Amino acid sequence: IKYVQSVVKGSCTILLLTTDGLIAARDKLGRLPVVVGKNGEGSCVSMESFACQKLGYTPCYNLGPGEIVKVTVDGVEQLAAPGEKMKICAFLWTYYGYPNSNYEGRNVEVMRCRNGEIMAKAEMENGTMPDVDYVAGIPDSGVPHAIGYANESPAAKPRDINKVKYID
Repeated sequence: IKYVQSVVKGSCTILLLTTDGLIAARDKLGRLPVVVGKNGEGSCVSMESFACQKLGYTPCYNLGPGEIVKVTVDGVEQLAAPGEKMKICAFLWTYYGYPNSNYEGRNVEVMRCRNGEIMAKAEMENGTMPDVDYVAGIPDSGVPHAIGYANESPAAKPRDINKVKYID
């Protein structure tokens, strides 16, 4: 596994089923997450924290970049420690991550809302803020961006309702 991690250019997450458990390995730069979940009956491994929850497991451990673990009924045994460098795919938070997923401890919807706020603040600072009456997110993954943008945009601020916020 360490050899594969050293020669593959790009992301290579590995999951091997053995006779006594699973061996899970995150790619050397941690581009995509690997999560271990637990419940009273055992463990699971997934790339999405919400998948563990949907199957009745509680996400309990995120592998670090290049980390290799063995997951058995007795628990998680580290076979190779995580590396120092991390280049997680920011596109997870921006577009294709599931709304209820968490990557490196940060919820997707919260990050999208903050991205919208940052965009609006930058436009105000640069004097390029458009005169808008309404902000909408399209496709659905853009809705939190739109909420964050509208909350920071002076023209698009809700007038009769409280600001919409995502809570960490």
